[in-house]
Amino acid sequence: MRTVLNGPLPQEVEDLLARRRALGLDTYDEVWNGEYHMNPAPNRRHARIQARLIEVLSPLYRRAGLVPIAEFNVGESNNYRVPDGGALRAPGDDVFGTDAAIVIEVLSPDDESWQKFDHYEHSGVEEIFIVDPDEPSVRIFVRGESGFVEHERSELLDVSAAHLVAELGIDF
Repeated sequence: MRTVLNGPLPQEVEDLLARRRALGLDTYDEVWNGEYHMNPAPNRRHARIQARLIEVLSPLYRRAGLVPIAEFNVGESNNYRVPDGGALRAPGDDVFGTDAAIVIEVLSPDDESWQKFDHYEHSGVEEIFIVDPDEPSVRIFVRGESGFVEHERSELLDVSAAHLVAELGIDF
């Protein structure tokens, strides 16, 4: 379901957003060119896959000189997306940034992962991993001259999508 509110936000909506911030429920919310996207926390299967991805990919990130990271904000305060994980070029403690080398999106019902590609390209992301728990599959997209192109291997990590699926395990 999509709800669009044009004009000034009603006080009830402002109160809802403030309550979400106060309770820490806004972790996965995103702003797309000034448009607020309210996202729930992932289900447990999704969260298990995120945890397993961090476990499997962290040694590969470090070998490539990258910094592993869980959810984070890619972009600026008025235009950002929150991938399920990834790797940065350097450590830092900024709230928003455009220094992601890799972002990972784990597909869930009604998510907008496929619509984030242009934003990630504009933000300097080099590779996108799309994980589909229902397949199960990992698809790797490498930045090309005009957008992202699907590849069998990550150029940054020198690992194949098939290897990642095997490492994640049959129950993912």
